[in-house]
Amino acid sequence: MKQLVYKRKRQELIVSTPVIGELFSKLPERYDTNKFSEMASKFFKFLKEEKLKTWHYGESNTKVFNIVVQLREADICVTPSDALIIACAIEDKNCTLLYTTDNVILNSTKLKDAIENICEENRREKLRLSEL
Repeated sequence: MKQLVYKRKRQELIVSTPVIGELFSKLPERYDTNKFSEMASKFFKFLKEEKLKTWHYGESNTKVFNIVVQLREADICVTPSDALIIACAIEDKNCTLLYTTDNVILNSTKLKDAIENICEENRREKLRLSEL
């Protein structure tokens, strides 16, 4: 399962809405009911205790989805789901680092160039990608 989580400058642990969706769609496929329940309980406990925060789509959903289109045009191998996760990280101006285990994201020069160009166009700090 891809683990796509990122940190903001103040070292807050942030998870975007698309990541939550991917997480809860994949966990039941990989773990039995008891383990899934345990993991889901921990996730919601972290949210309640503010050890983990969520980020949605920013001020304009349209902007995030336009970024998704740009990322997919740069490298069609990037899934729509992963493009949405990256777009949310780009749109969150405080996000500087996106953790992932996805080799397509980590190894695509075209994608990295597109991310850099989008960040420059939006006058925001470069988004770094790192293996989790």
